Amino acid sequence: MWSKHLGTKLLIYLGLAGVMVCQAEVVINHPIIEKPKTLSEQIGEDASFTLSSAYDSYQHKDYETAYNEFDFFVKKNDIKALVANGYLLFSGYVPTDFVKASDYLAKAASFKYARAVYLQALLEKRKQNSTQFNIAAERLINRAAAMGDYVAANTLANYHFQKANYALAQRWNEKAIMLGSPAAKRNQSMIFNRAEHTVSNPTMNRTVSQTPNHELISELRERSKNGEANASYELAIRYHKGAGIAVNFGEAIRLYQLAAKQGSSEAKKILPILLSKQTTGGNLNSMWMQEMSNMLPNPVIVNTNNSGLGSMSNEPRVPNHEYLDIEKGASAIHVLEEDDPLDGLLRLSPHH
Repeated sequence: MWSKHLGTKLLIYLGLAGVMVCQAEVVINHPIIEKPKTLSEQIGEDASFTLSSAYDSYQHKDYETAYNEFDFFVKKNDIKALVANGYLLFSGYVPTDFVKASDYLAKAASFKYARAVYLQALLEKRKQNSTQFNIAAERLINRAAAMGDYVAANTLANYHFQKANYALAQRWNEKAIMLGSPAAKRNQSMIFNRAEHTVSNPTMNRTVSQTPNHELISELRERSKNGEANASYELAIRYHKGAGIAVNFGEAIRLYQLAAKQGSSEAKKILPILLSKQTTGGNLNSMWMQEMSNMLPNPVIVNTNNSGLGSMSNEPRVPNHEYLDIEKGASAIHVLEEDDPLDGLLRLSPHH
């Protein structure tokens, strides 16, 4: 009887042991896999990680990493991170999100960060897919410069320089230097020399006539459609310089490309130069286009005198040393430098 009970107990114990062995095997055959940590979690665990680490990634042009790193601080409502990612979201360096960019910059601007106001101007221009600042964007840039942002002040100096308003360009350039713009310091001598040269050469300020030449333009368009490369090239220059027709840089580029396709050697030479200075978003750089237009020779235009007869003439040209030497390429042209939109990010402070 006792042995029978003992046998039963042994079977029970063995059964339990067997279950335990099976359970152990299940654990061994199905190990627990840890879920990969997100970048934000990794950053949060790294006590040495700071905003400057994210800015370093940006400066090294690792934009996707920079965005993700800044995003960790955006979630903590860090204003500088909002400024950074607000810019990156419309810069073309990361997937574009105008709504989020606008929200980030508006929040930073509400804390009186002048750089955020400047970037709102760039965002406005980018949203319009334009190569030029519209009225709203110009107001924002002027406001940012008045608040003390040196990037905005330098942009205004360059803007007025391209408009040949050298006195105003000098004024804004001096303010940009005073505020700390690295690019403005490098531009100073060029603006000063151009201003001095204009005083001694009054014809430098003369611009191409804006008087419409409908018959000539219509003729050039017709010849361009018929495949004449020279007509396409001249029409491109006219749109580029505003000679007898309103300035339209986009149409000028299209016609330069058409002329090149039709066989124009001049168009083939100048196109790479014109497209070498695109904006951060990949759009045409209006300041560069304007600078280049000043270097191109003016086309012959038709003036209508009082007798109603058309006479051919050339508009005053800039001195020969100011002409674009296409063979030498873009290096032959002096272009004003722009500050990086996020230059000095870590030093930004609210305007008082």
